[in-house]
Amino acid sequence: MAGAIGIEPGEPLPLGLSETRDGFNLAVFSRNATRLTLLLFEGARGAAAAEIPLDPVRHRTGDLRHARLVGLPRGTAYALRADGPFAPQAGHRFDPRRVLLDPYPAAVETEAD
Repeated sequence: MAGAIGIEPGEPLPLGLSETRDGFNLAVFSRNATRLTLLLFEGARGAAAAEIPLDPVRHRTGDLRHARLVGLPRGTAYALRADGPFAPQAGHRFDPRRVLLDPYPAAVETEAD
């Protein structure tokens, strides 16, 4: 990624990605995740250019995970990875290999094959 991206604790609301004066705030609900990682992409395809694990203490308020990303360029593609229990009988199917979309996106970019 061009330039350094700073990460701060951020705010738990509003949910999703919201613009701040010097970057963006990301907030996502997850009651049972044990780890959440933010993936940043240079484009809509390919491997993540950066993976930023969110600190489970510093970037959490109750069931909300949050971070403020300072210097993140507008239009940067992002996704999430969540780790936690795999207990289908309890409704938990965490798999840290899976790339997840933000459940509150302003837009989703795709490319046709």
